[in-house]
Amino acid sequence: MTSADRSRARAKQQHWTRRLQRQSRSGLTVAEFCKAEGISAATFYYWNRRLTQKPSGNGRPPKRRRRKADATAQLPVSPTAFKPVWVAQPATPAATIHLPQGIVIELGHDPQTIKEVIAELRGHAVTAAAPAGGASPRLSQGDDPCSA
Repeated sequence: MTSADRSRARAKQQHWTRRLQRQSRSGLTVAEFCKAEGISAATFYYWNRRLTQKPSGNGRPPKRRRRKADATAQLPVSPTAFKPVWVAQPATPAATIHLPQGIVIELGHDPQTIKEVIAELRGHAVTAAAPAGGASPRLSQGDDPCSA
C-alpha cells in the first residue's frame, strides 16, 4: 500500500467516523439517517462494525465469522409485539338444498334453522318446479330434518 493509498484510507475512516457520530447525535433511526444521507443501511452498518471492532494484528478489523443459528436460542419478544389470533375451522354445511334453475342453499348446523327453511320451501311447493332434465330438487345429507 502506497503512502497515497494509506492517506485515502485514513481520510475515508475519518469521514465515516464523523458520519457515525452525526447519526448518533441526530436522534434519527439508522434507516432515517441513511435515507437523509443517501447511503444504504448495509453500508452504514459495515462502517460501524469496521470502525468499532478491535483491530487484529494486521491493523484491520477481524473477519466476522458466521455462526450457525442456535435452534434453541430465544429471541426477546415484547408482550405487545403479537396479538392473539383465532382461526375458525372452515364452515361445512350440514345440509345442501338444490333448487330449480341452479339455486343452491347451504345450511349450517342449527337444527331449528334447517327445519324452518324446509318448512318454508314445502309451503311454496318447490317440488312442483323441477329443473331441466326432469331431476327433482333434493335435500342432500340424508334424512329429512323435519322428522327429527
